Amino acid sequence: MEKEQMMKMIETAKQRAKQEIKGFSSLTEDQKTAAICSFFPETDGGNAARLVLRFGELMAFVETPAGKQWMAFDGRRWVGGEAAEEIVNRFCEESAARILDEIPFLKHHRKMQ
Repeated sequence: MEKEQMMKMIETAKQRAKQEIKGFSSLTEDQKTAAICSFFPETDGGNAARLVLRFGELMAFVETPAGKQWMAFDGRRWVGGEAAEEIVNRFCEESAARILDEIPFLKHHRKMQ
């Protein structure tokens, strides 16, 4: 999925969540994120959007003299190599585990379809 498509998917989901989830503005930040994610498709692209929405500011896939590699923020600094891959893998696992947080919002907006 191209970056522009991903950003459009995320922005569309944000707008739909704000419009369709009653009381959206009073939700906690984690609940808002789960509500937004509930509008992503149940596909690899949707899962990638979930990962980017939750952790995109903490990771990047970049071109380096050694080739493309992950960079990730470890809480103190940006790291690359195996350390970055471990962090990104942890982000992926956490993003997948948090799909369960979307369930209450799936029930809400699927009734509206």
